[in-house]
Amino acid sequence: HEAERFAERLQAGLRAPFQLSDGQRVYTQASLGVMRFADCDGDAGDLLRLVEVALFEAKRAGRNAWRSFQ
Repeated sequence: HEAERFAERLQAGLRAPFQLSDGQRVYTQASLGVMRFADCDGDAGDLLRLVEVALFEAKRAGRNAWRSFQ
């Protein structure tokens, strides 16, 4: 669950606006795919493919979402 908590903290940090030097505020958001290497039976390439599946599902869910590959 540590990866999921990290994804939530990362998104919460990105929700706060960034102040630029000229006074403008910039708002950011992110869609995240989460996967633990320990849960992957393959190599790093397999892990990246599974993370891409999770990321695709997060993007399908809407903005500022994260999904874990199950």
